Amino acid sequence: MAGRFEAIDKKVDALVKKHGTRDPFQLAEAMGIRLIEHELGEIYGFYLQEYRIKLIFLNKNLTESKLRYTCAHELGHAVLHPDENTPKLFGISQNLELMVEAEANYFMLKLLIDGSHKEEYLDTMEKILNYYGLPRELEGLLKRLPDTIL
Repeated sequence: MAGRFEAIDKKVDALVKKHGTRDPFQLAEAMGIRLIEHELGEIYGFYLQEYRIKLIFLNKNLTESKLRYTCAHELGHAVLHPDENTPKLFGISQNLELMVEAEANYFMLKLLIDGSHKEEYLDTMEKILNYYGLPRELEGLLKRLPDTIL
């Protein structure tokens, strides 16, 4: 899996360099991915491709912070798994689903953690996640990011 994370690192770095931003909303727009905010109940968001049109649905009731990291996560699906509609993944294979979700989460972390936290001298993973408005559940995955970022 380590090689897979290195490939994701390269994809994120290339996107940021090409578009000059880490903002997932701006990246989606630049890549021609439509963002649709809608009432989704308990669901934060999902990625869907229909007739070669890439769509990211976001729950309009989320906080700004949750919208940002959800958009980054779903953008990860659009970049890493462009032909996989995330709603269809559930129930197919738990192992595939876990791998695909872990990759999208890693993409999100790599995209959103820009290194600006270093100026704040944050000394724990939890403080770094809080700084970026990211959920604490990602602490284990955060440890996989290169030391140059953390």
